[in-house]
Amino acid sequence: MSPTSKIFKPLGSTAASAFLLFSCQIVHARDPGFSQMLFDGGIAIPIIVGLSILALSVSIERLVKFRSKFIAPPDLAERARHLWRAGEYPEIHTMLAKENSTLARAIDFMVLHREQSYATVNNGVGDIASIELRYH
Repeated sequence: MSPTSKIFKPLGSTAASAFLLFSCQIVHARDPGFSQMLFDGGIAIPIIVGLSILALSVSIERLVKFRSKFIAPPDLAERARHLWRAGEYPEIHTMLAKENSTLARAIDFMVLHREQSYATVNNGVGDIASIELRYH
């Protein structure tokens, strides 16, 4: 007795067995393509792609803006210290006006308010650093 006849024996008829065997459709597994999977994902896929692009662009922008030359250029403090000891405050102000960094703005505040008390200058520089930190 064949394995198929054991399966279809309760039907009682070989004709019924043959009908069932030949009327069944063969189903093949099909691997959907990438574009089909994206389409099947619905509205969530474009939203996810858009947010991914936004996150990547913000990350790149932050990496560009948060470089050390925008926070504390390597030789700026030493040049300002040399001019400060010489008492050349207008030259410091001119030099710092050309710089675009957090340290330059803090030192410039110190130069412009050098006649004020230590607490006033310290609070002002702290405020500048806090604002700049939020910016960065």
